[in-house]
Amino acid sequence: LTGTLAFRGRERHMAYQSPVPFLHTTLKDAGIPGLETKPFGPRTKVSYEVKVTTGDTPGGGTNAGVFITLHGTKGDSKRTQLTNNGERNFQRGATDAFTLRELDLGDIESLTVSHDGHSGFSERFDPAWYLEKVTIRAAKHQWSFPCRRWLAKDREDGKTKRTLYSRTAEAAISYKVTVFTGDRAG
Repeated sequence: LTGTLAFRGRERHMAYQSPVPFLHTTLKDAGIPGLETKPFGPRTKVSYEVKVTTGDTPGGGTNAGVFITLHGTKGDSKRTQLTNNGERNFQRGATDAFTLRELDLGDIESLTVSHDGHSGFSERFDPAWYLEKVTIRAAKHQWSFPCRRWLAKDREDGKTKRTLYSRTAEAAISYKVTVFTGDRAG
């Protein structure tokens, strides 16, 4: 997009591209006269391999409907239920793989994972779920999202929805430990 913007009596020619594909609007509507947005053009579709690991803890598996939303530097995915054509997913100690096909989201910075609180069978089954981690891979990129918490109304903090933040698979936490000792016995 090109337009003209006045700064202290001088006009400057500016270019602006909308991060939203196919957006055709003016910034005049947003209170900035003289500028119009032009689309980047269509973003490409990307396949995201999502691996969800359920913790190996008693009662850690769930039959509840599990949902995920990816949050990237170029946008967010739609909220998607993770299913594999009737297979039993999210069982204790298991890792389940899913493929999401979305517009390019850029670098995945966080994700939101939740469940619907229903066991899928009957009220006597507990929908609580212990999520160990989520790993996402797209092309040559991989992101890891550790959780190690319950998604359950009756455990820990009672939340069935969590936002997890990215740590690359190779990331390590470094600590510097300084120890001071005294010169007295005892």
